Amino acid sequence: MAQLYDERIALARAVDTAGFHCYHVAEHHCTPLGLAPSPNVLLAALARETRRIRLGPLVSLLPLYEPLRLINEIAMLDHLSHGRLELGVGKGVSPYELRYHGIDPAAADDIFNETLDTLRAAWAAERLTAGGTHTQRYDNVPLPLRPLQRPHPPLWCPTSNPDKAESAARSGMHVVGLGPVERFLACAQRFRAASAGRSSTAMLGMMRQIVVAPSDDEALALVRTVHPRFAANFTALWEAHGNTRPRAVVDLDAALEHGTVIAGASATVHAELARQANAADLNYFALAFAWGGLTFEQSRRSLQLFARGILPARPDTKRLTPHTTPTATAATPA
Repeated sequence: MAQLYDERIALARAVDTAGFHCYHVAEHHCTPLGLAPSPNVLLAALARETRRIRLGPLVSLLPLYEPLRLINEIAMLDHLSHGRLELGVGKGVSPYELRYHGIDPAAADDIFNETLDTLRAAWAAERLTAGGTHTQRYDNVPLPLRPLQRPHPPLWCPTSNPDKAESAARSGMHVVGLGPVERFLACAQRFRAASAGRSSTAMLGMMRQIVVAPSDDEALALVRTVHPRFAANFTALWEAHGNTRPRAVVDLDAALEHGTVIAGASATVHAELARQANAADLNYFALAFAWGGLTFEQSRRSLQLFARGILPARPDTKRLTPHTTPTATAATPA
């Protein structure tokens, strides 16, 4: 684990130097899919090892946090990073991870909404009076720790649900989606319509696993070698509980066809990102360079090839503006 964390920090320094926009960190619990169950701990280390790149969880699983403690940690991280924090929030997609923490998955939506309401209340006042049916209630609690970014760091919402995408846009949040870009079109349309007036700053993107190599054949061969480990880790908790439903999600041939996994030489990857950006009016990509069975050297080479061959030019589309450069994610480890 120590070696893994050292390697993730080294990759963060590399994307910082290369000029990427943000380094996102996933949160998972009790599963080999991720070894950063406390993203804030890793982000605190990254804040001191980088200088320009923005940093943030994608996402913090709000049902698993005591709100007041999270409010204070957000303020600390924003200052430790000198105002570079980007805050993704979500309820969690794995019922097993929630249950391990004593959370009823059926109540996760309500807990998420109440916790987010408490965060917003804290950012709007010097003292906190908030709470709900499912979460801790606070009465006139002093808040001496304030985020450096006012009133709070930018908020992110991962969703492929059109209703949630529209709601997120109306509340000023950025949105990233999963799955094939063609299935994201309704989300994109609703998000853009609701973001009228802030379209130049509203981030709308997709998460993608990526491998860049000197040739298409080499990249595809490498993906086929390393993907089985990702698939095993992704489905581990589900299959341990007798649920085989997620197997279709990790069908590699389907992922390559739909563009959720992108592998190839720089020109091939460039063209696919441009296609997706234009199809859904995207201005952001959250790209996982370290996943599956990729070694540190393989991830670093892929990242370097992307930085040299794709990042300076951006995908060939007006949709990707200079301030929304493609993003490196640290979904630990797959």
